[in-house]
Amino acid sequence: WFGWYGFNCGSTLMLSGGAANVAGKVAVTTTISAAAGCLTAVLISRVFEHTFDIGIALNGILAALVGITAGCSVLDPWQAFIVGMISPCVYYCAHVVLLRLQIDDPLDAFPIHGCCGAWACLATGIFCTDVNVQYAAYPNQNDACGRGEQFGVQVIGVLALAAWALTMSGICFAAIKYTIGLRVPHDVEDEGLDKSEHGQMAYHDGAKRAASNKVSPQDMGEKPSSSHRNLDGPPPSTVNVVPVSNNGGVYAGNDAGWLDGRQADPSAQQNAAQRERGRSLDGNGDVIEQGIE
Repeated sequence: WFGWYGFNCGSTLMLSGGAANVAGKVAVTTTISAAAGCLTAVLISRVFEHTFDIGIALNGILAALVGITAGCSVLDPWQAFIVGMISPCVYYCAHVVLLRLQIDDPLDAFPIHGCCGAWACLATGIFCTDVNVQYAAYPNQNDACGRGEQFGVQVIGVLALAAWALTMSGICFAAIKYTIGLRVPHDVEDEGLDKSEHGQMAYHDGAKRAASNKVSPQDMGEKPSSSHRNLDGPPPSTVNVVPVSNNGGVYAGNDAGWLDGRQADPSAQQNAAQRERGRSLDGNGDVIEQGIE
């Protein structure tokens, strides 16, 4: 947010000749838009995500800053407030669409910088006034904003930029795809590039994500748990060893049988016989895990 003052206000490039006043106005519109974007994003996260999501709030600030950048010098403060409110809505809608289309954009770069950038260009054409254009010292000596001509110019500009970005990106990605390859193997995708590229997990719920992706905790770089007790209810008083069967159940190691109600299988019975040695066997009779006393 603070860096955006250098981005927007600094774009005046000078302080003489009244430019300092323009830079001051730009600071005001930038601040108002970002503040409105943060509040709107918090409201969006509460209504649609049922929580106060700090990530959505911060992205809402970024969306509003992007949204005000194009017209920061030719919009009035109240118009900056409207632009700041609409920008997080644009960002969140694009974010949801990408999720529905299963397009991977973990940083929401396209919703924020692509979609909100397009909205910024269109908002400039919608809200600009000829008076503000002259005040910002642009050389335009016409009434393009009042006649709506400027909005048409902004639309053409957005289409031209989109065509350029799509064409050049398509060429680059196609070249990568048919040379060194564009995607990593599926097992690396499931494990996560944090592990393969950086040797560590970026999130604390690595074990949970590993289970959902059918990747073992050992593959995720985590130590296997030493306990597989069923914590949903009180354990039987005679439990000494809690091994794990090859079918995923939890066996009490004695006459209590399966804690989740299933019948004991041969490997579980072998496990019970092995409890004094503190070992568990899989379906082939191989030791798979250390038992628990």
